[in-house]
Amino acid sequence: MKHVLGWVVTFFLLLPIGGFAGESVYAPVKQIKHVNVTGKMINCVLICQVPNPCYQMQSVGQNIEGSRIKLKVMANRIGYGPCADMLGIIQVPVSIKVPRKGSYHLNGWISDTEQTDTIVVVGKPEKKKPK
Repeated sequence: MKHVLGWVVTFFLLLPIGGFAGESVYAPVKQIKHVNVTGKMINCVLICQVPNPCYQMQSVGQNIEGSRIKLKVMANRIGYGPCADMLGIIQVPVSIKVPRKGSYHLNGWISDTEQTDTIVVVGKPEKKKPK
C-alpha cells in the first residue's frame, strides 16, 4: 500500500504546473486593431487573452453570415513545466476575403453571450453623376 501511495504522490508531483502542453482553449478577442482594407481583403490584428503567457495561436475560425463576420480564436499551450501564473495576451493577424463591397461587422468572440464589434467598409460607394 505504501508503494502505491508513493507512486500516486510522485505522479502528481511530476505533473506540469499551469496546464499540459497542447491543451487548447478559446481565446477571448478583447480588441480588433490595425484594420486595413485592400480591394475585397480585410486585414486586422486580434488582441486575445489567454490563461497564461505559455499559450500561442492555434487557429482562427471565420464565419461570414451576410454582413457579419464572426471570428473565434483557439490557442494552445506550448512547452512543459511551470509558467507564470498571470493572464497572457496574444496578437493574431487575420486576413478575410469578403464576397462583395459593403459594410461588414467584425465580431470577435469573447463568450457565448458577448463579443467585440468593429464596422469595416469595403470599397467606396460610387458617386452619382449629376444629370
